[in-house]
Amino acid sequence: MSTIYLFRHGQTYHNKKRKISGITETKRTPLGIKQSQNLAILLKNKKIHFAYQSPLLRSKNTLKSVLKYHPECKKIITDNRIAERSYGQIENMFYRQVIKKYGKRNYKLWRYSYFTPPPGGQSFADIEPGILDFINQLKEKYQNKKQGIAISAHCGSVRIFRKIVEKTSVKTALSWEIPNARYFQYQF
Repeated sequence: MSTIYLFRHGQTYHNKKRKISGITETKRTPLGIKQSQNLAILLKNKKIHFAYQSPLLRSKNTLKSVLKYHPECKKIITDNRIAERSYGQIENMFYRQVIKKYGKRNYKLWRYSYFTPPPGGQSFADIEPGILDFINQLKEKYQNKKQGIAISAHCGSVRIFRKIVEKTSVKTALSWEIPNARYFQYQF
């Protein structure tokens, strides 16, 4: 069996300032860099032969920290399907600004509803087909091949990946806290 190590990037300045990132670039904070280094130490004794990252720098830089201990990694693949979902018109806004402009009900609906996207953005349901396709390709490529695969992703993509692989309900998936720089392990 192959083993997947799925994780969210280290804390960013948007995370710290309670600002909606989505597909907007934002750097990791000193804490986010430290979280990434700690994650790297946790994964140090695992074998990682292939690695996937989103096109966003916070994903790439977190993966770079992890791969410091993995000279056996043969290839790093950038895949748009594991990027964070777009938050459209509310992207790059502080949480409090969204609440003030659109109301607390809409803020919660757009951030935590599975099916309702923010204006001009994507819902979790919108990104699920791409993540399902990504998972199916991983299975096709690595199932029963004894490979270690690191996946550096984002809160939304980690949530949907876990929902699919763990075969859980929407309600359960939406209740999860997706911490920065902690890994989830799966086998295919």
